Amino acid sequence: METLPEGLRNELEVFILTRPYTVEVITTPAHKTFNAKCFWYSSTNSTMIQISKNRTGVGFLTTMCHELAHAETFHEFGIDKKIKAHGPEWKSKFREILLGFLGKGYYNKEIEDALTVSMKNPLHHSGENPLL
Repeated sequence: METLPEGLRNELEVFILTRPYTVEVITTPAHKTFNAKCFWYSSTNSTMIQISKNRTGVGFLTTMCHELAHAETFHEFGIDKKIKAHGPEWKSKFREILLGFLGKGYYNKEIEDALTVSMKNPLHHSGENPLL
């Protein structure tokens, strides 16, 4: 998170610290098949998010929102339920989290407009939208 502008970094840290569960964020070397992963530990009510070092700036923010949406979904619904990884519960959480970071100047207008449109039906990865 050290690559983020200070205001954004502070806002993201406050968001993470105010979760009703523990969040650990670890940066990892770039990977060929994924940008990040979220691991949920029910026994300790905690999550570990691994995010690739090649995710910086708004890519880091969008990826963190994606992974935090998984954590929020796991926390609310559990991992034993038949909740799809990128189903309606996750989409709702992703939308809720990401909307909290829009309209604050973190994204340029073109990307923010694309994100706003995508909130109608969030995609599970930004690679499906060439602007994201």
